[in-house]
Amino acid sequence: MGYGDLLRALSDEAERDARAIRDAGAREAERLVAEARAAAAAERDRALAAAEERERAALARARAAAHREAEAAVLREVRSRLDALRVEALASLRERGPTLLARLADELCARLDDGTATLVVDPGDERTVQAHLRAHPELAERIVVRAAPAARGGLELVQGGAILDDTLQARLDRAWEALEPHLAKLYLGAEGGRD
Repeated sequence: MGYGDLLRALSDEAERDARAIRDAGAREAERLVAEARAAAAAERDRALAAAEERERAALARARAAAHREAEAAVLREVRSRLDALRVEALASLRERGPTLLARLADELCARLDDGTATLVVDPGDERTVQAHLRAHPELAERIVVRAAPAARGGLELVQGGAILDDTLQARLDRAWEALEPHLAKLYLGAEGGRD
């Protein structure tokens, strides 16, 4: 074989080797690109799933916050209605007049101990209560009727160091402890059904 043939054979062999290396490099590059694409796709899927989870969590928090705010608004409305009802109840009680005073005086006198006592009444109600007590002479002798500094509705019995507060406000306060939960349930039931 001549020198020219040898060079051609070496050149052909070098070209085959170069082509094989290029092909192997291209395949390796394709494999690396495919791996990189798969890794990027997996990372993108993880990022999307994480973002979706964050959005779901944020939406759940927003819904919970909206629900709490709606509940708070309902509770504020119920509190407002209960407060208004309490004011209205007290005003209604104050309109009852002499018959209520007589009933309250009888209730307090039933709790009277031996000895003297003072019935504290609203200014202007002294004569009404004194007239009622005259129907019970044994009480009228032992009870002094005096006016409170300001109108409050109802009466107070002062005997010894004890004060029995039977003012309308005090009676409503005592009754309200039992009434308010029931009324709140009624209002909350009406709010839940939007009645």
